[in-house]
Amino acid sequence: MSNTLRKSDWEFKTSSSLGASVEVGIGVGGGGGTITLIEPRSSAKIVFKYAQLGIGAGAGGKIGTSVSSEDFGSAGSMYMTSAFKGVELYPGDLEGVIINAEISGGAVYGASVSGLWLGIRKRDFLKFLAWGGSLEPKAALLMGGENMSTIGVGAMGYVGYLWESDVLAEAAKIDLKTIEEALSTKWQRTANVEAPPIILSGDFLFNFDKYDVKPTAIMALRAAGQKIQLSYPGRHIQIQGFADSTGGNSRHNQQLSENRAAAVKNWLISNGFVSGSNISSEGYGIEYAIASNRTSVGRAKNRRVEIHILSSRPWGS
Repeated sequence: MSNTLRKSDWEFKTSSSLGASVEVGIGVGGGGGTITLIEPRSSAKIVFKYAQLGIGAGAGGKIGTSVSSEDFGSAGSMYMTSAFKGVELYPGDLEGVIINAEISGGAVYGASVSGLWLGIRKRDFLKFLAWGGSLEPKAALLMGGENMSTIGVGAMGYVGYLWESDVLAEAAKIDLKTIEEALSTKWQRTANVEAPPIILSGDFLFNFDKYDVKPTAIMALRAAGQKIQLSYPGRHIQIQGFADSTGGNSRHNQQLSENRAAAVKNWLISNGFVSGSNISSEGYGIEYAIASNRTSVGRAKNRRVEIHILSSRPWGS
């Protein structure tokens, strides 16, 4: 396993887990949880989920929760291994099989220190089990935590899997079933539509009355771009922007919706997810409202950007 480490600029934020272990000589345990990190390029907060099983040695047990944060001791630090040849880690580099070594102890209230190898490819792990060899993890995360319901002391070794949470679902913040029902007539008028659109909340993407993409929205746009690349290569992408009726100035809201759609289009082009010849944008202003503009909740739903996947470029675009 690689043992030469370089400090990464990824920032540890928090972690939490729920699980149990019992150690009387030989111990067994398992559980799962979340790890929240700050991506250095965009300063976006990214939540990873994980599940793990393990064995160990010690006396005592732990049933309950573990929590750590940047305010607890050494908190957490991310490192790149010699197996990773890039300049800085991307979120996808951290996903995969994980190996977690944990030492914990206490009486009712305790503490733990964990070292995690991250980004091990499944095929490398299976080859390691079958024939030995190197696991080639891409990153290492060292973190400290506070444990509840801990009695005794022990050391555990876990094997698990870590993945990024669904940032697109978070970015939508809209009932997708409601979207499909409200827009079904519009979709039917577009004969070359291939799939339901990717829906992103305008409030998630932009500040009020602005059309510059927020740094915190970059991870959601990256996830959308990856979905387009992997699932719909070569298709035409149309970005559609929508506004609410705030201010009563339909011309302003129309322009805002056009600018927001163009901002998403330009981001996808500049980051290499779509070629300029395969994408277009259009703003609809207050048209095609999916909720009442009389309430704040309804207006928030109407402020949105839709990413449509089409089999061919729409006429006139």
